[in-house]
Amino acid sequence: MDSTEVQGSPVRGAAGASRWRAVVSSRAGRAAAAGAGVGLFWIALTFVSWNDYFTCDDQVQWGCLGAALLFLGALLLASLLMSWLVLRLVGVRPAWRVVAAAALLFWAVTRLGRVLGSWELPEATLPVTSAALFALAAALTASGPRLRRTRIVLLGLLVLYSPLAPAFGVHL
Repeated sequence: MDSTEVQGSPVRGAAGASRWRAVVSSRAGRAAAAGAGVGLFWIALTFVSWNDYFTCDDQVQWGCLGAALLFLGALLLASLLMSWLVLRLVGVRPAWRVVAAAALLFWAVTRLGRVLGSWELPEATLPVTSAALFALAAALTASGPRLRRTRIVLLGLLVLYSPLAPAFGVHL
């Protein structure tokens, strides 16, 4: 027997583990982990009773709707800042590009969900969806000349998605 046959199984297992470490340590893997954390954060926010934390005044022009919109805007801003901070902490640089691209991707996916009708994912899939979109955003915003034109075209299409949709008969 050859020495490679005896050690074949452990070496193959070690190679698989090293590939897994390479994926996790990659820019997209770290961004995916941060994205999953953001998805878990948003799920955790749904379990909090928000009635105790803010009150609304029915006498004001916008009333409770205005208070809710301000609160939702503050949560979205906090989520963006938290995403940026987590991406910086795990070593994804420049983090602001990934956060901006991920926000565009989230927006496009939610708009696509509206176009498809009553298409809604279960709440439990939010961390997986968030991880996938953050990984895609990290891949799209990676530095280097590889796939530069593809990234520019894809990001351009995402930016132009809303103004161009009515031209194709899609009303968002």
